[in-house]
Amino acid sequence: MMRNVGPKLLALLLAGVIWVFASNERREEILERNFTIPVALVGVPANMVISSDVEDTIAVRLRGPASQVRELRGENMEVTVDLKDSRSGTVNIPIAPSSIDIPRNVEVVSLQPARISLQLEQRKQDVVSIRPYLVGSPTTGFVIENIEVRPARALIIGPTSLVEEVTEIPTERIILTGRNMSFRETVSVISDYPLVRVVEPASVDVLVTIGAQNPPVPQPVDDDEDSR
Repeated sequence: MMRNVGPKLLALLLAGVIWVFASNERREEILERNFTIPVALVGVPANMVISSDVEDTIAVRLRGPASQVRELRGENMEVTVDLKDSRSGTVNIPIAPSSIDIPRNVEVVSLQPARISLQLEQRKQDVVSIRPYLVGSPTTGFVIENIEVRPARALIIGPTSLVEEVTEIPTERIILTGRNMSFRETVSVISDYPLVRVVEPASVDVLVTIGAQNPPVPQPVDDDEDSR
């Protein structure tokens, strides 16, 4: 029987420690605090894109033992919204308190907003013209004779409603001020729409042909008029 005394004492000691901690937890002051927590959107279907503004954060009120609540930081927490089963159109997803990673003894008192609303659209690709973005004018007496973009078209992708609006995509700025001879410049292709992305090409060569402006042709003088 003496051989079982050690394990029994250890078990009693552990039980006592657990009881002390549980008792302290029950006696500890309860605290409520407000937090601002970032929203993480996961599971967006590969063939879709979010085409509307979305709440970046939500306001959460948490309640629990003061020692645990005081250790929490809003930037270290996250509310996860899963879109994997969503279809195109307006999506309204309630935020479940369980989607917030908080300690077991801390509870969610309130959420604001209590749901996330957004617009999901099918992704669409299209090929559009590339427009060189020219700034300024050549030196006085010189003019632009021709502009060539190589390649001349770009592949874009984005929400269907936006892609259908795009007819051309601009390049970076090309400065013409002070130019008096032809030149070639490699510039990036840039989308004017934040949700529309240029797939290819990333850059193009723009060839600008500049020539001297033709002087005015002198008008012939009428001899009869001079004689008068």
